[in-house]
Amino acid sequence: MEGMNETEANNTTVTVIPVSPRMRSLFDINYNLGVIYVLIITLLSITGVAGNSAILYVMKKELQVKGLARLLMINMALADLFVTGIANPMCIIGAFTGMHIMRWGSWLCISVASLCLTACICVFFNIVNITVNRWILICFTNAYDKIYNKTSIIVLCVACWLIGFGVEVPNFIGWGDHTFDEKTHQCTWDRNADRSYTVLVTAGFITVPLVLILFCNMSMIKRIWDVKRNIHGYKASYSKSVIATLKTMILLNLYLKEEQRQVLHTVEKLTIIQSPNDVIKFWLMRGFSGC
Repeated sequence: MEGMNETEANNTTVTVIPVSPRMRSLFDINYNLGVIYVLIITLLSITGVAGNSAILYVMKKELQVKGLARLLMINMALADLFVTGIANPMCIIGAFTGMHIMRWGSWLCISVASLCLTACICVFFNIVNITVNRWILICFTNAYDKIYNKTSIIVLCVACWLIGFGVEVPNFIGWGDHTFDEKTHQCTWDRNADRSYTVLVTAGFITVPLVLILFCNMSMIKRIWDVKRNIHGYKASYSKSVIATLKTMILLNLYLKEEQRQVLHTVEKLTIIQSPNDVIKFWLMRGFSGC
């Protein structure tokens, strides 16, 4: 019996259940990749928080920074702080924990994913507003004051947040969903939940505004180059006119000097006139000599 029990014990097999990559951290999957990923996200977070904080500080302290566009800058900086100050650090935590982050509560992952998508869309549309604002100022200067005022700028700022929330709402009503992304190891909106929703977000709320940004920037560059070329043309014509004026002034100066010399010569001759006959002889000589 003891021999049989020993044999059975030796023949016992242990089944190893593979652990899903979602349950493993990025460091367990690829340590070097995890280090690089965390370093990059950390650098982006620090840079983003510092940069956006500097924008808010400058807008508050430097009174010479005026204009309606400053409100758009403040709105963009606030939205981007949510991304760089909250969403990015959660990406770092996700790289260390993997799917185990869900043990803290699914509400945490859903909250981070919702905040990330909403803030990212808000930042993106703020960039669109700032670009269009500069485009109208540079290319349609006369129409700028008719379009932009304090009320319209506030409406645009609020609209950026409403668009961000509007893009996120379908994830709560069954059209889309939230998930822990296996590739990026972060909580985000589920791109595979519904293809139509994914197409709407990527095409309607990312691609189309991106095309608008590119169009506005290209138009501004063209406008700047046209103005620069006109300035160079004006400078060339101005230089020619200055040179022509200088030549005229030089010739006029020479002419006046010659006239002055002729007058002095005439006065000298008048001083030797002693009688009426001398006057007649003088004018006859002047007429024939041309001096």
